[in-house]
Amino acid sequence: MGREKHLQVVARLSAAEAALVDPFSGELETRMLLIRFQDGSWLRVDTEELRNNLHLYVLRQPSADN
Repeated sequence: MGREKHLQVVARLSAAEAALVDPFSGELETRMLLIRFQDGSWLRVDTEELRNNLHLYVLRQPSADN
């Protein structure tokens, strides 16, 4: 609610650099996602809603672990 006007893009990452992943592979409903980098490091992303559009996008993507 009004937060969008305060958002600022600080970096754009390619799929070769990082991937957005659900650390629980959809088994748990959480507000957490990870941005996992190729070197194994990661950033935690907490969303405001359970199973929001980002979660649904991640769950539709083929798993890199499979």
